[in-house]
Amino acid sequence: MSKKWCLENIITKLLKLFLFLLPWQTIWIYSEQFVDGTKWQYATQGFYATEALLWIIIILFMPWYWRKHRAFELRHKEKFSWTKERIFLVCSLIFILYSLISTLWSPNPGLALQQSLRIMQAFILFIILIIGPLKPKVAVQWLIAGAILPSLLGIYQFLTQSTVGSTLLGLTAIETWQPGASIIQSHSIGRWLRAYGSFPHPNILGGYLALVLSLLFCYQHSYTNKEYLQNPPAGRAGKKYEVSTPYALRLLSYALLFALFLTFSRTAWLAFAAGIVAMLLCCHVAKTKAKKYVALLLTFVALLTLIFLPLIETRLTGNTTHEITSITERTAGYQEALKLFKQQPLLGTGPGNYTLAAKTFTPNQPIYTYQPVHNVPLLILVELGIIGVFFLISILVSYGYWVKEARNKKQRYYGFLFLISYVVLLAFDHYLYTTYVGLTISAIYLAMVHNLSTKPCTEAKKGLVLTKNET
Repeated sequence: MSKKWCLENIITKLLKLFLFLLPWQTIWIYSEQFVDGTKWQYATQGFYATEALLWIIIILFMPWYWRKHRAFELRHKEKFSWTKERIFLVCSLIFILYSLISTLWSPNPGLALQQSLRIMQAFILFIILIIGPLKPKVAVQWLIAGAILPSLLGIYQFLTQSTVGSTLLGLTAIETWQPGASIIQSHSIGRWLRAYGSFPHPNILGGYLALVLSLLFCYQHSYTNKEYLQNPPAGRAGKKYEVSTPYALRLLSYALLFALFLTFSRTAWLAFAAGIVAMLLCCHVAKTKAKKYVALLLTFVALLTLIFLPLIETRLTGNTTHEITSITERTAGYQEALKLFKQQPLLGTGPGNYTLAAKTFTPNQPIYTYQPVHNVPLLILVELGIIGVFFLISILVSYGYWVKEARNKKQRYYGFLFLISYVVLLAFDHYLYTTYVGLTISAIYLAMVHNLSTKPCTEAKKGLVLTKNET
């Protein structure tokens, strides 16, 4: 077989395609429920086109990794030992198995199985992006490229105040007058449709773009100045320098930021601000500067704020009926989650069964009022119980011990800073866990932050090779 069509190159090409197509929500729905003529969104079961692509990648990855791992063992002939990498993998496997077993006591086993499989897919994708053949730099480039069309679509939707439906592309036609449309509303400004892009909700588009921009900042800090660091001009060694930003990346940053702004997602705005702070702090530690680039971004934000000031005031002050209702529902969601947790504290309600448990707990409410709590840690606690959270904490602890060896102190600091944007989204919304695209985005972002803030190595001394080479 020619090198062009070898297994490694096929996996690489499919991963690039997957990262590029991820925002498009083409789906085959094989099960949906209606209550009083209204579709129950969180009881819908389906299979995404990119999900099929991901399974193909997983199937091809297994023999590729087996050959690589066997070659490593034959070269080193080392006995099996419980390395920190293997402990992390075992803890993750136990968590996934627990999630799958929890379908036995879930009220709706179909929903529980769907959610458990998606959790497993996200974990495998995380591993593939860490040890697979696709280089971190290329992965980030394709992820950023995939965000361009959804951003332009979101800008078009807001400027025209309408959306276009397409089953092939997974797009739903939404108008400002429709009940359930995500809008900004007041007596003075009327009804304004927020930007959806290619996603089912503006908050998801906003969160996706906030994380992509955060990765873009991390990418610039990690890669665009290597040549300067390795061969600084005469007299400039050891001195601060301005982080260079290619002109194309600057234009792309403005386009993504404009689309993010038009989602009017407060959580996504906060996550973007966290990404800016992370970049500035990383530059401070690395004795570099990014003041010009950040100043231009903030100037662009200030200009957009002046143009859309009435909409921003409505969104942030929360004085209108629509905004008050939104805040009240979120607050009530936290109280409801605590009550549901007390019903099944050890085993939980089952993966993907939160809204079903809420409907059982408080019946006879309109079906659209049953929504997951907008806080991922609390949501996981309710669905998987104390036992599931214990297994999840074991993953986080084992990962922390593992990367302590893979990174020096400064690199661990970088990784922590660029996780803040992700933590903000976890704390104030639920889609990073409740949806297929959210779990996938989580796996990609965490893998990219891991790769961009971990030192390269030529070969692991023991166990699995979970640190990617970089050239």
